[in-house]
Amino acid sequence: MEGLKATLDSKGIRNFRVNGILQVEVDELENVKFKIKVENRGSPAIDFDAKSSIDRGIFFKKSILGFKGDDPSFPAGQTRPLHWSFKTKDESNIPIKINCGTSAVGEHTKVRIAYDAFELFDLENVQISVPVKAEKAEIKKASIGRAWYDPGESIEHSKVHWSLLVIDDSNRYGSLEFLVPGAVDLSDFFPISLKFTATSTFSNLKVDILPLRKTDDPPKFVHHKELVAAKDDYLIVV
Repeated sequence: MEGLKATLDSKGIRNFRVNGILQVEVDELENVKFKIKVENRGSPAIDFDAKSSIDRGIFFKKSILGFKGDDPSFPAGQTRPLHWSFKTKDESNIPIKINCGTSAVGEHTKVRIAYDAFELFDLENVQISVPVKAEKAEIKKASIGRAWYDPGESIEHSKVHWSLLVIDDSNRYGSLEFLVPGAVDLSDFFPISLKFTATSTFSNLKVDILPLRKTDDPPKFVHHKELVAAKDDYLIVV
């Protein structure tokens, strides 16, 4: 699993960090002793490190995870043998960009939010939240998804939320328009926050099971990959 924290502005990346962890769960009924071989099929700039109880010498030479001592195999239960991190200023790594513009419409301010999602990932459970600090906001048009006004605990905490179940090749671009009363400065609609998940990751980690005894068949396993940008961890600022 990877967690993404990023702050973007009109000039590009202010900060961008990915933290990842490999979590291994072994069924108590599993009777095959094994190690784990991993391969980074993603960014070569990712910095990997093994847990202190893992034989790091073997890991850094052969990318094989096994425990120190007489029995290198993985025990029953849950372990987290590997973690990694990735920092970048390269904009090609940005999963999704947001643009915000305003214009005057009578006694209202029209706000247009547009996203541009790159082919790097298909995003799921996307929510874009825009602060409005207004007693109401009228949703005029959403090219895709669902948008609504959230009054929050007070006007200062009011927002417009825009929710999209999936962003993939069918909708890499999209826009939302809404009205708020009065003349409002563009900067008042920042920071815009996003949250989303993806089933692809920056490491694109490949995992293979290596039985300690060559006569044993590798146990069946399922490898789940997930990228998560949690609430307030992915921000667009002025």
